Amino acid sequence: MPEKKKTFMEVMGEVWNLIAVSVLWIVCSIPLITIGTSTSALYYAVVKSIRKGFGYPVREFLSYFNELYNYYKTIAENTTLPIIMYNNKPKTNVTITPATVAKLADIENIVAVKDSTGDMTNAAEYIRLTRGKDFSVLMGRDTLIYAALCYGATGAIASCANVAPRIAADIYDKYVAGDLEGALEAQFTLAPFRIACGMGTFPAAIKEGLVQEGIPVGKCLDPIGELTPEEKEKLHKVLADMNLV
Repeated sequence: MPEKKKTFMEVMGEVWNLIAVSVLWIVCSIPLITIGTSTSALYYAVVKSIRKGFGYPVREFLSYFNELYNYYKTIAENTTLPIIMYNNKPKTNVTITPATVAKLADIENIVAVKDSTGDMTNAAEYIRLTRGKDFSVLMGRDTLIYAALCYGATGAIASCANVAPRIAADIYDKYVAGDLEGALEAQFTLAPFRIACGMGTFPAAIKEGLVQEGIPVGKCLDPIGELTPEEKEKLHKVLADMNLV
């Protein structure tokens, strides 16, 4: 069947909805910390509306901010296990805002959030908004563990600890022991390896690091390939400088 042509009023209604959702995006982005979430909501709203035959993008935009809360709340209501939320926006293009985390922190078995955004302001807001609650903020960006501890984070979940466990643990152990200089030095020692993990597709560098240490963990599953010979050589130099190989 031929597609029905839209009336002038229907077209103008769609234009108005696009203008309205754009204004909402601007308003919600004024605190710069929320610009990532607002952009994700804008993308979500427009795509979902188009799939519905345009629909109501303003409504979809506003509903985005409740979906993650309802998602974690539903999980928490259906288990007695402790729940750690995970924010890894660089990999998922979805973020959990500080305001949402603060609200979810009031649920008894939601006990922590891991922040791998690499945005220290975001992590700091998690910490500030959950002060006084039985809740932990865990750093997930290994170059920022020391900074997060200084802000009041409970600890970290560090992928680099698979390859450099003692160095990663030293950041925490020395910090809580009051040896701030030693903790910072451990952070500086770990940083080059975390930066080197940008080579290839994660976790290829972690796997290669373990192999170079003599731990036969095998290759990553497809479609993730191995590091190139040049990348392996660069990684070996980093590990040698850390006295790990």
